[in-house]
This record gives sequence, structure tokens and C-alpha cells, in this order.
Amino acid sequence: MPVVIAFDQCLARPNDEEKKENLLRDHLVAVAKACGSKDGSYRQGIAFLAGLLHDAAKAHAGWQDYIRGNCKKGPPHAPLGSAIFAYCAESLIDTWELNRKKRLIILDRALDWSRAVYDHHGKLGDLDEDEPPWEGAKLRYFNEAINACDMEGIFSFVRSYFPDVGLTTDGFQIFLQKFPTQWRKRVLRDRMKCLNQKKAGEASDVVSLAQAAWSIPKAMAQLVGADRYHAGCLQETFLERAEAVSGQEALTKDCERKGKVAIADGSDSALVGLRQSIQQKVLETYRDHSQERFYTLCLPTGYGKTLSALRIGLDACVSGRCRRILYVAPYLSILSQNTGEISETTGIEVLQHHQLSLADLDDDQVEVTETWQTPILTTTFNQFFRAIFPRSAQQTLRLKALEQAFVVVDEPQIIDVGHWNIFLRILSLLAKQLNFQVLFTTATLPPLNKGLLYPIIKLAPVVKPFGRFEIFLEREALDVERVAKRAIEAVRNQRGSVAVVMNTVRDAVEVYRQIEATAIDEMEIYCLTSLMLPAHKASIIQSIQDDLKRQKRVIAVCTQILEAGVDLSFQTILRALPILPSAAQVAGRANRHGEKHRSQVIVFPFRREGGQDSRIWIYRDETLRKQTDRILKEAGSLKEEELGDALEKYYRCCWDENSNTALMTKKIDEASRGKWSALSGIEPFIADYPKKSVFVDQPIQDLSDKMQHLMVQFAPEGGLQLLERYNEKWFRRELDFWDQKRFLALLQQFIVQVSPKVADEIAAPLSDEGENVLWELLNVEDYHSDTGLAYLVSPSEEQHCQIF
Repeated sequence: MPVVIAFDQCLARPNDEEKKENLLRDHLVAVAKACGSKDGSYRQGIAFLAGLLHDAAKAHAGWQDYIRGNCKKGPPHAPLGSAIFAYCAESLIDTWELNRKKRLIILDRALDWSRAVYDHHGKLGDLDEDEPPWEGAKLRYFNEAINACDMEGIFSFVRSYFPDVGLTTDGFQIFLQKFPTQWRKRVLRDRMKCLNQKKAGEASDVVSLAQAAWSIPKAMAQLVGADRYHAGCLQETFLERAEAVSGQEALTKDCERKGKVAIADGSDSALVGLRQSIQQKVLETYRDHSQERFYTLCLPTGYGKTLSALRIGLDACVSGRCRRILYVAPYLSILSQNTGEISETTGIEVLQHHQLSLADLDDDQVEVTETWQTPILTTTFNQFFRAIFPRSAQQTLRLKALEQAFVVVDEPQIIDVGHWNIFLRILSLLAKQLNFQVLFTTATLPPLNKGLLYPIIKLAPVVKPFGRFEIFLEREALDVERVAKRAIEAVRNQRGSVAVVMNTVRDAVEVYRQIEATAIDEMEIYCLTSLMLPAHKASIIQSIQDDLKRQKRVIAVCTQILEAGVDLSFQTILRALPILPSAAQVAGRANRHGEKHRSQVIVFPFRREGGQDSRIWIYRDETLRKQTDRILKEAGSLKEEELGDALEKYYRCCWDENSNTALMTKKIDEASRGKWSALSGIEPFIADYPKKSVFVDQPIQDLSDKMQHLMVQFAPEGGLQLLERYNEKWFRRELDFWDQKRFLALLQQFIVQVSPKVADEIAAPLSDEGENVLWELLNVEDYHSDTGLAYLVSPSEEQHCQIF
């Protein structure tokens, strides 16, 4: 056993290069001040104490030996730290003059903090009804740990901030024996009393339950934010007013340029003018209601929602109401495209957050992208849900970046209907606590009134649809051969362009291969799915755009990737039967700019060989499928002018049949009683199965100009050198905060997300540590120039994994 070190001489982490001592007490004080205040309210006092003791058990002689480089691993410090906090909190509350109700509330809050201290380097746990979190540690651990720490030094440190607290090592050991009984009483009985008191003092039971449900992650967010920012010397980064003004000016010029180009390419000048007029009206309406929290921007597809939303976000930052912009999209394919557009349109560097990590971080280090500290951030629904329904302490770190943010939630209708109202309820709570604004932007918005707790401002003016398309229902089911035949006939008859949108990757690949094999006329045939490199997808989209401008015969076969964030316009669209909002979204790619007379969107049931219906694997909610089928069969066809009423009817019927409010109430009630696991890890999509990141080497010249510039900086010899640099700890550690962000953004250009099954067949993991480890493609020829890795998806696999 190493020699016990006096508390005042203990280190929080190794000394830095300047030989400056990183004393444990200095770190604890900094975190305590960031968490709360010893002279503030009772709640702030408990929060201050949690920060003061969160790493106190690092005073353990074995841990100090580890920090000084004398051994490879230190002993666990969370169990002892949590117990020390609980003991000190109990003693501190005894010194305060509190009435019975107030004492009950403060003691209850201390339970959440004890859980946070225990979990602040791991997974968020529940308040166990039977025992405090540290009870899982063996008695031997506590005896050894107490003897290995300068306990009197720790207690003296606490008394330097709270002089009236009586703390002794003997008293602590007695507390450890008796407190489990108190714990059970407080979790099972006293917490309910606190909830009832809170409800009695609130205008709404709904609000009080939501606040109570969030109590554990709220404490964790305070603690982890304070801990990691101090340990990592991290800085907050905002969108400064001058930069936002510059972004506004660049956006205005870019919109004017694009409008002129669109008219020159054959777009209806009235439609182009309407888009510009809408942007101005939307901005004026926002300015009239700039202090509200929730807004909607509901416009038909192709009317410039993304740029309008960006203009509003910039204005919010110019006025000082918000401090950064956070753009959230459903899929990586949409995100990658819009990230580039936002950056190019505004001239502001944009950070795209994804699941890749620099890995191999020490205990107190933090992945730079996890902080979300950047002027403009783009991320997926999956990552955003992990911020508001966190599984781990590290994920709560993102919440600090939500303070005074302007959050754009693009295409929210894609969120699973079962989780929609829970998402809205927690988002309502956080928007108030963190003072951020939310803008939902889509052509097809589900009802908000069941989940949101605050008023909703509608920004979009009433727009009369241009009559660009009509949706027809094909009642007879089609198979691969008949879909291919219909696509080829449409191109031949109209000498135009056709998009074929299938529900799954496998379906899209099979239809694409069939068209390739049977098309004999001169036509350009493309396949577009998510299982392609970002630059490959961008190249295909650009090729389609170029061919459409040249009025070539084009067939583009794809998945739902076409439904959002892709600026392509076709004369005819064949869509495998989805649900109604998806049909409406894809219709926005038919005659998108009003170039032609009314286009056709043909929606058809699709059956694989043997009569298999792959639709049910993607759209799993029977209510949504049933209401879609009923409305389409009754209507037979829907013109663009009729689509709004049909969607309103669809959502009303779906929500009347199953609004999932019972599920929301049940989960929030469980979480309010201390079971955060009821909400932890909720995902935006049903059965959102894990995916593996596969590194695929590609020629540097295939990348965008910006990414080629970064390659010169980080890996001038090519993709394999980039992969080597990713594996070199020394290289990554020498990168500053912004270069780490740029390095990861560049690395993402070489990544394809695939299922674990596909990864096992074609790639090998670079290490055996962690879920988010990077995999390397073993044979570069396995990546095909037309379909990427999409051809590898098996029909059976799609029954268990949603892949777009």
C-alpha cells in the first residue's frame, strides 16, 4: 500500500509541461464554484458541496500513485466519493434552520447529487429503492479506501467552507452502516411527499412532473460541465454579433445569386420571387415574437425553409437573444449536404458532430466534439436525442451548449410517433431551463399540442400552392421488374427525368440493377443511398443536377435520402408506398421549381419476390400505415393544392387513434420517482440499431476543395496516412481544439456507416476497445463506384435494421 499523502498535497491530474502542480483541492474548488455557491440558496449550497467532493476520493494513496506515473491504473474513486458527499451533505443540512417541508426537499435533492457524484464518469443510474449507489462496493473496499485517504484532511477542507459542520472519520463509518435504512425511506416515501409538495406549488402537475423527471441528469450536467471544462481548460465559443452580421450579408447575396441562376435554368420567376418574399415575411414575424421559445416554419417542399431558418437563427444571434445556432437533421446524408450549404452560404465555419471519437481519453479528458462549443453546429437526431435523453455523464456535457442556442429541428415528422410527445415534453422543460429557442421546419408537421408546454408561434405566411404535382395511387402491387419497366417507359414517353424511391437499400439496389440490365436507350442511370462516401453522394447529386440541366434522360434510383435536403427536380416520381408524410416530402422533388406543367408522383405497393412487403420494416407503426392507405384509397389522387388538408386529416386520425400520451405520462412519472432509465437512451427512430464506422480510402481529388485543403494540412500523402494519423496518439494530442474538430470533420469524409453484419464481412476494427471504434475496409475494391457498399445489404438483414 502506497504511503498516504496529505490532502493538501494531492494532485487532481499529472503536472503540466510548465511543471505547475494541478492540486486536487484547486480543481475541487473550481468545480464547486461552477456548480453552486456556498453563500447562495440551500440548493446552491448542496450543489457547491457536490462539486467540492466529487473527486475527493482521488486523495486515495493508490490513485495518487497512478497520477504520479508509478502504476498503470488507479482504484475506483466514485463509491467513496459519493459516500463522502452524502455524509457531508447530511451533516451540513443538520446545521441549517429549515422547516420540515424545506428540509425534506433539500434532503431529496442530495439523493440526486449523490447519484451524480457516483456516476460522473460513467452511465447515469437510477435511485435504487433498496440501497445507495455505493452499497455495491464491498466492505473491504471502504475499509482500505478510508485507510488510504487523508480523511481528516478532506473533512478539514469541507469545514473551511462550512465551519459549522461536524465531520469525523468515526462518524463517517457509523454513517455508512446506518444510512442504507434512511436511503430506502427517502426514495420510497419522502420522494413522493416532495413530488406532492411540488405539484401543490405549481400551476400544472405536468410541469412539476417533467421537472422532477429531469432532476438526475440536471445535477449530472452541472457537475460534468464544471468538471470537464476545468480539467480540460475548455472555453465556451459563441457566434459573435459581428460574425452573425457578416453571415447575414453573405446569405442575402447568395440567395440573390441563386435566384438569378434558377430563373436562367428555367425556374418559374414567380416562384423564385415568392421564396424571397417568404424569407422576409418569416423574419419580420420572428422579430415581432423574438422572446418566445417555440416556432414553426411549415412550408411546401422547395420553398426555401432551410435558408429561411438559417436567416432567423443569424438574426437571433445578431440581436443577442441567442448565442449559437444548432441545426438538427434526421440522417447523415441530409446533414452532410446542409452542413456544406450553411458554411458556404454564410462563410462561417460549421462543426458537424458525428459518432467518431479520437478515443483513448484519460479519465478527466473530454472529446472536443462532445462539448458542442462552436458558433454553428450541425448534428443528427440521434446525437440530439442523446443530449436530452442522456445515457452517460459525458453526453450531458452537450447541454451547456444549448444555453441560449437557436435550435433548428429539420423534418421532425421523421421522429418515431411513439417518442414524439416525450421528445416535445422534455424539450419544453429544457428550453425554459436553458433559455433556448426551437424552430420546427417541415412541410408536414405532426401535432405539437399534446407534448409542448408553451405557446407556438407560426412564422410561415399562408402560401397558395403552385400546383406543381399530383400524387396518384397505383392500386396493383409492383415487383422489381415492373418498377424498372415503369421507370424506363416514363423516361421514353416523356423524354424526361424519373426518380424511383424505394423503402429499403436492398430494394433500391435491385431496381437499379434491373434498370441497368434492361434499358437499351441512351439514358443516365444513378443509384443513391446512405451507404456511400459523402463525396461520392455529393458527386452523384451534382451529376444528376448537371444532366437535368442539359435535359438528358435521367433515372435516379434511391431511398428516402431524396425526401429531405436534396435539391433535385424530376418530371415523374415512382414511390414505393410509404406513409403519407413521406409521400408528401418526396413529391416536393417533382417539378420542384415550377419548371414544367404538373408532374406525376405515382405511389405503388411494392412486393419482393415471394410477395414480401418490405414497407413494414421501415414504417413499423400500423396506425400510420392504415391511415395512409385509407386516405390515399379514398382520394385516388391528391393535387399539391389538396395535400395540406389530407395531411391535416392524416395526423388528426393518427393522433385520435393513438397519441401515445399514456406512454409519455408513464415514462415521465417513473423518471420523476428517480428511475431515469425510463427516459435514458430514448432514440428518435424505432429499432435504431447500432452501426459501425468503416474507413474507405478514396482519391484526394474526389473531395471538396475545402477537404482537399485539410488533407494537405493533416495527411498530404492520402487517405491511408490520415488513418495512420488517427491511430497515432502523439499526433492527435498535438492538435489544438479547432484542429481536432477539423481533423474529425475530414475523417468523416472517409466513413460509411454500415450494420455490424456488413462490417464483419468486409472490414476489421482498428482496436477492440469501445463501441465507436473505427473499422478499416480490407479490400478497397469492395466499395463499388455505382452503389458504394449498398449492394452488401441482405434482404434478411433489413428486417432487423432500418437502413436508408
